[in-house]
Amino acid sequence: MGEREKGLSKVKERHKFLQGNLFKRMNKASTCYATSQEKNFADGFFAGFQLVAEKMAFHVNWVLSYLSFFFAISSSFIFSFFFLTL
Repeated sequence: MGEREKGLSKVKERHKFLQGNLFKRMNKASTCYATSQEKNFADGFFAGFQLVAEKMAFHVNWVLSYLSFFFAISSSFIFSFFFLTL
């Protein structure tokens, strides 16, 4: 095996090692986060999604209540104008 092939095989081995290391660290980090949040991995993982959904629901409800109030006020003006023109 020539010098070039030896160098390439070392690069490939190093790449595999680093890639495996990265996956191990990601797995460990997600497991630690999940267990610190909840007792179950799935509960900890999905707790973030649930929190975001609750925040979005709050804002959507606020916007809808604002729009319904605006619609009620504007429709009352329209109806009062209609009756004044009779």
